Amino acid sequence: MGRATAQTVMKAIGEVQNVAGTHFVDRTTLLAFLSDMIAADSVEEGLKARLLVADAPPAPKPLRVSLPSDLRSVMVRDLPENIRLSPGRLEIQAGSAASMLESLVVLAQAMQNDLAHFEQLIDPPLLEKGAMDEELREMFSRLRRTQ
Repeated sequence: MGRATAQTVMKAIGEVQNVAGTHFVDRTTLLAFLSDMIAADSVEEGLKARLLVADAPPAPKPLRVSLPSDLRSVMVRDLPENIRLSPGRLEIQAGSAASMLESLVVLAQAMQNDLAHFEQLIDPPLLEKGAMDEELREMFSRLRRTQ
């Protein structure tokens, strides 16, 4: 099946979701499409009928964000206050979608330039082996006392 034919079939099916270049169809939607094709006098007629009522596929808007040259060497310590990092958590506050996207680009650049520092801030602290052992002993001790 050629690309143009595949796109025509996807349009006739409807509700095709593009996720990172892979196309997904809901099971119910696919079954409805197949039922229509089976019920039609010919697959070609059924396909034409579906295309007549099919919605136009949404046209994705390309994202265009350029990073100012002074931010190309941004480090995690230089991130603006609207980007907050803590163990297991990332928070970005923005007044608009465009501002959110700009913050994400700055964060991505900081991560690329300073990944080790980013990991130190985001990764939860590891418990020391001795501390974990002591916690487990205490837990088992409490369990024994309750029996």
